[in-house]
Amino acid sequence: MNQVQLVVELRPDTGKSPSRKLRREGLVPGIVYGLDGVCEQVSVPARALQHILQATGGSNTLIELKVGTSSQLTLAREVQRHPVRGTLLHVDFVRVMAGQSIEAEIPVILVGEPIGVREGGRLEQLVFHVKVAAPAGSIPSGIEHDVSGLAMGDQLLVSELAIPEGVTLVTEADVLVAHMPIPRGATTVVAAPDAE
Repeated sequence: MNQVQLVVELRPDTGKSPSRKLRREGLVPGIVYGLDGVCEQVSVPARALQHILQATGGSNTLIELKVGTSSQLTLAREVQRHPVRGTLLHVDFVRVMAGQSIEAEIPVILVGEPIGVREGGRLEQLVFHVKVAAPAGSIPSGIEHDVSGLAMGDQLLVSELAIPEGVTLVTEADVLVAHMPIPRGATTVVAAPDAE
């Protein structure tokens, strides 16, 4: 997992008016909480945060927040965006400890062209994210799975995904990730029994 550093400042004023003023200045209002610590209201440089979220995939990236002379390890857990413009409106950071086990959703990326597609079928992916648990700093950015061996009628379950060492699946193992349905009207060829 990536770890990045972000310098933020404590913000004394809260509410709609101060938040709008911050956004006009290129800052994003945020809050830091967790690990039984006090909640801190912070202002975050919008451009730096946007870069982190785009470059690293965002929500599973360890962010070391520098507040004055202190620093704390966090994850960006709730990022609110403007519904039309997509600009950042608010961010929640949750504090974590380096070895602490945390749960996170990570993407499932299917690679390769299945045999069934070459035969005229269509791969249907039903699950795009799975939930895993791992120490902070060890959460993978995603899970790739090669589906080139899937033929007509085959399916891929969560239990078949290659999970890195030290990472535990939280999503149930029998959940269907993808399958190659047999097209309607397709006939399956049954081998004739040997004549005796």
